[in-house]
Amino acid sequence: MKKLTLLKSLLLATTLLFSIGISNINADTYSYSFSAKVWSAYGDQTLNGVTWTASATGGSYWGYDATKGQQFGSASSPANPLNLKTSGISGTITSIKVSTSGASSVVATLSVSVGGTAFTSSGNTSVSISSTNTTYEFTGTGSGQIVISWSQTSSKALYLKAIEVTSTSSPALSATTLASFGEVAIGTTAGPKTFTLTGSNLTGNVTVGELTVFTYSTTETGTYATSLTLTPSSGSINQTIYVKFTPTAVQSYNGNITISSQGATSINVAAQGSGILAAPTATAATSVSATGFTANWSAVAGATGYQLNVYTKTGTNATDLIISEYVEGSSNNKYLEIYNGTGATVDLSNYKIELYANGATSATTTLTLTGNLNNNSTYVIGNSQGTIYTPNITSGVTNFNGDDAIALIKISTGTYVDIFGKIGEDPGTAWASGSLSTLDQTLVRKSNVTSGVTTNPASGFPTLAT
Repeated sequence: MKKLTLLKSLLLATTLLFSIGISNINADTYSYSFSAKVWSAYGDQTLNGVTWTASATGGSYWGYDATKGQQFGSASSPANPLNLKTSGISGTITSIKVSTSGASSVVATLSVSVGGTAFTSSGNTSVSISSTNTTYEFTGTGSGQIVISWSQTSSKALYLKAIEVTSTSSPALSATTLASFGEVAIGTTAGPKTFTLTGSNLTGNVTVGELTVFTYSTTETGTYATSLTLTPSSGSINQTIYVKFTPTAVQSYNGNITISSQGATSINVAAQGSGILAAPTATAATSVSATGFTANWSAVAGATGYQLNVYTKTGTNATDLIISEYVEGSSNNKYLEIYNGTGATVDLSNYKIELYANGATSATTTLTLTGNLNNNSTYVIGNSQGTIYTPNITSGVTNFNGDDAIALIKISTGTYVDIFGKIGEDPGTAWASGSLSTLDQTLVRKSNVTSGVTTNPASGFPTLAT
C-alpha cells in the first residue's frame, strides 16, 4: 500500500518553494511528506517522479497561512475555479482525502477524479464545503493523473490543510525467454544461455526453482547452482540469470523454470534441450591386410552398441594394365608384377614385356604374355633362378639390375602401356632421387587411378615401398 500526504507547512516564507521527502517503509508501502510554501500560479513541480500543478482559471489564488495551510479566496473575493493535479503515483488509487478549514459561512464545491474517472464521497461526485476543519474522503478505483477541483461562490477564505492519497500495488514478476539448448551430448555441459528477470513491489525474496539438469548463476563465470534465492532492492529486481544444461540421459528435457516471490503470481520460464549420444572418436585402424582390418574408436558414455559402416570406395577404372611391383633383390631374386585395374578381364596375349639392358635403345629380351587376367588381379613374372616367390611364369626379361629399363607394350597398337626406367639411358648403377634408389629394392606402386584400390602383391610379395 502507498500513501501520499500533502501536509501544511509550519514555516513562514516569502520565497516560492515545493519540496518532497520519501522514506521506504517496506516493499509496497511508502510515506510521502510535502513541505509546501506558496505555490506559484500555473507552476509545475516534479519531485521524485511526482508532479503537482496548481492552476486557477482567470487569475491567481492568495497564498499561505502558517496555522491554516494554503489559502484560496479571501474576505473580499472568492477563489477562482481551481484545479490541483498530480501524476507519477503508481499503482491503483483507491482513496483520496482532502482536509480543509475556513470560515463557517464559506460556500465551495469540491470534486476528485483519477485518470478521468470520478471518485465519490458518500455516493456523490462532489461535495459542498460549508464547515471548518473537515476531511472529505473520495473513493473509487483508478490510476493515472489525480485532479482535485473546487470553486467558491462566497467571499471567504478557504484553506487546504492536507491531501492524502492511498494506492495499492501488487508484487509482480516477469521474465524474458530462454533460448533452446538444442541437442547436447550426455555428460557434457552446454551454455550458458540467459534470460532477464524483473520484479516490482516485491515484499520478499525471489526464488528461481529447481529443474532437473539445469543450473543457474547470476554471473556468467560464477558458481552454478540448482536453484537461486534473490533479494530485491527497494521492492524491485532486474537480474540476468545465466543457465547451463547438462543432460544425463538420451531424452528430451523440456520443462519450466518456476520463479516465485511472496504475494506475487509465480511465472514460468520455458527451458528446452535434448540429451543425445556423442559421436565416437575414431582412431587409426590396426591389423590392416588385403582382406580385413581392426577398427578402433573411443568409448561413448551411455552407448549400448555401435554401428560401423564399411564400404568399397569406387572411382574411375584404369585405362590399361600397369607394372605394379618391381623386385630387384639379392642374386637372381628378380620379379615383375602386372596389375589389371581396368574393370574387365584382359587378354594378355595382346601384351609383351621388353627388357632394355645397360642403356640399350632396342629390346635385349622380349616376353609375349599369354592367358587372361581378371579385373583387380595380378600376374607375376619371375627369374628362373629366383627362390623367394612362385611366379605365374619365368622369363629372361627379369634378368635386370637397378640400371635397366623395362617396358609393357600393347601389341595391337604398338604403344608403350607402362615403362620402368628410361629407355636408351644408362644411369650407372641405378636411377635415384635423394635417398630413393632402384638398386636392390622392392618397389610397390599404389594405384591413383582406381580410387580405394591398392596394388596387392601376388604369391606373398612383400608390400614394401621405397
